[in-house]
Amino acid sequence: MNPTYRVPPARVRLAHTPTPLEEYAVLRTGLWVKRDDLTGNELSGNKVRKLEFLVADALAKGADALVTAGAVQSNHARCTAAVAARFGLRCYLVLSGPATDLDWAMGNALLDRLFGATVVHVQRDEELNPRMTSLADELRAQGLTPYVIPIGGSCPLAAWGYIEGLRELKTQVDDLGLRIHRIVCAAGSCGTLIGLACGAWLENWPVRVTGISISSTLERKRGFLKRSLQDTCAYLELPFADVYAHVELYDYAGAGYAKTRREEVELIARIASCCGLVLDPVYTGKAMYGLLDLCANGTISPQENIVFLHSGGLPGLLAMGTQIKAWLPPP
Repeated sequence: MNPTYRVPPARVRLAHTPTPLEEYAVLRTGLWVKRDDLTGNELSGNKVRKLEFLVADALAKGADALVTAGAVQSNHARCTAAVAARFGLRCYLVLSGPATDLDWAMGNALLDRLFGATVVHVQRDEELNPRMTSLADELRAQGLTPYVIPIGGSCPLAAWGYIEGLRELKTQVDDLGLRIHRIVCAAGSCGTLIGLACGAWLENWPVRVTGISISSTLERKRGFLKRSLQDTCAYLELPFADVYAHVELYDYAGAGYAKTRREEVELIARIASCCGLVLDPVYTGKAMYGLLDLCANGTISPQENIVFLHSGGLPGLLAMGTQIKAWLPPP
């Protein structure tokens, strides 16, 4: 018996959907790419699907300001700033990491400024959540009604973004008459991975959901994923053990979050030149590198048909040109 499909909560329509599902046999036989880099809303990638539900909740609660956090080149922070501008909300971003004047003038950080966001800079990632909390308190004291969005936009409510995204993908797969064995995505804050896993269970689709970890250690990431999935399953009233049984996580963090290696950059350049598909060094480049490596070493069978979720990240790539140019083909 199919599980009862739960009715999603209120949402605001932001993403341009359905996004294309395209075959990339030039990279691997049986490989399809779900082009969520094309969701629109100023190159917002996967982040905008989550914000459809978070912003609806913020508006329902009378919020007049959105508060979130991330790294200086955070795709999620930039997407939040764009959505806030669209709805006439104030936006406050707590961004971490070393940043020069040049960093603020490139990529996502530049777009944050164009969207009118107020940026609060901290040095270390450990400061992000405490500073977000204190900033929200300061805004309330000023008479504002802030709505705090977790890092990456990942929380149980936001899981609906990729529950619905999974439903959209399954419809496309069914319409094409495909048999898909595995869905692969980058795993940072794990919100996309969790939404896909919950969606697969709700749709009774026996597909493996594979996350390629792009940050932290595998032990820490697995613990974080398990806790976050438990919280989401409790919120959705889903059987955690059943959902978790279909999730896999592999470590391809490499040099660390937002730190790239020569082999990853060379893969990004090769894929761009052979089929016009642009990946980024922080998320999708590492995830595709991991996917192809798992195929090469036999972890993923040659008989499997795979959907790779392209989650976006182009502005972040453009901000890393000075770091990666030595590994790119000569002009």
